Amino acid sequence: MGNQADNSSFRYHLRIASVERGMSGIGTWVSGTVNGHGFQAKMFRYHASNQDWEICRSRIAKLEVWRLQDGHVAFSWDRGAQQLPKDPLGREQTTMAIVDFITTGALDGFGRDPARDRRELLRSQNRVQAIKRDVGLEH
Repeated sequence: MGNQADNSSFRYHLRIASVERGMSGIGTWVSGTVNGHGFQAKMFRYHASNQDWEICRSRIAKLEVWRLQDGHVAFSWDRGAQQLPKDPLGREQTTMAIVDFITTGALDGFGRDPARDRRELLRSQNRVQAIKRDVGLEH
């Protein structure tokens, strides 16, 4: 998703709340929180046949990110970016940093098979992930 680099180091506090198979038996819903934002992502075992349906080859075809503070939906993707109203707090850069974090590896262990999903859920409970990010965050 790429943002302006300033070589800031930022800690991501990722908590996975639930992992559930989709109602159709296809795909896995992963829900949780990261740095004051809730998220729900639908992941698939394999990449989409149409690359435009997933975010940056992440196997995520649906993703919604909202601020826990006020419930503002900050990002929505359903096989393509959804148009959302402008963020009244102007925190688009923070939102995109969180989306980048989610879609570039934070959830890689999920969506492949139910047994692995259960193991990953147990491993991820209350884990804090610290990675070097190429983005400055405004809050």
